[in-house]
Amino acid sequence: MLSPGAIAYLQTQAVTQVELDALTLALEGRQADRIADQLQISRVAVRKRLGSIYKKLQIEGTSHGKLALLRERLEAQQPQPPTSTGAKPPRSTNSTDAKPNSNSSSSG
Repeated sequence: MLSPGAIAYLQTQAVTQVELDALTLALEGRQADRIADQLQISRVAVRKRLGSIYKKLQIEGTSHGKLALLRERLEAQQPQPPTSTGAKPPRSTNSTDAKPNSNSSSSG
């Protein structure tokens, strides 16, 4: 399933809904003939739709490599999950936060 961020990104690149339908199935690991059966289109139409997406996003390479590059690009569009559930982040330990060392020798 494509994230809302990935869909928004693809839409800004002029990817159509029919292209998104084919892409979603391809990203699920389905082969072109199975995608064609599910969408009730020809295998050639599946390849054209995916090829159109790759062209719009300027992705080159082999078909398996293109899909992997596209997957990476789409994952980068997903919002990052919060690191914790409402907890404050840990305090930094920079020099202004450090307490004076009690073992320091005093001058005098």
